[in-house]
Amino acid sequence: MRHLALVLLSIAGPAAAEGARVRFDCLQDHMCAPDQPCPQGGEALDIVLAPQDVAADGSGTFQLTTGGETVPARSAGAFGPFVWGLNGVQHTLIYDGGRGSKPEAFMILHRQPPEGRGQLTRFLCRTE
Repeated sequence: MRHLALVLLSIAGPAAAEGARVRFDCLQDHMCAPDQPCPQGGEALDIVLAPQDVAADGSGTFQLTTGGETVPARSAGAFGPFVWGLNGVQHTLIYDGGRGSKPEAFMILHRQPPEGRGQLTRFLCRTE
């Protein structure tokens, strides 16, 4: 978690003015019971956050790029949640724990279409 904290805090405050960016390179994480087969592969997610107007605590606005689309996003703090809309769907990226000193974190992505049920997907993300 320490690595993730340093990466996320680097986009807050003065560093934001220098064009700092954070990239999450993620693969779907399958939570499987020990006695059950676990699927291989899954959804990939690549997100780049570029700070726009970010306070020292990490809250503020960002430009978020994913799937070739760049949209405005906002965050409540350095660890999120990060919220954005894309193609009529509200997205919320939530930090769900680190992996010690490794540059990885578990993230939950909630997708909420205008109508119907939302979808939760858990990802293991490397940060850069």
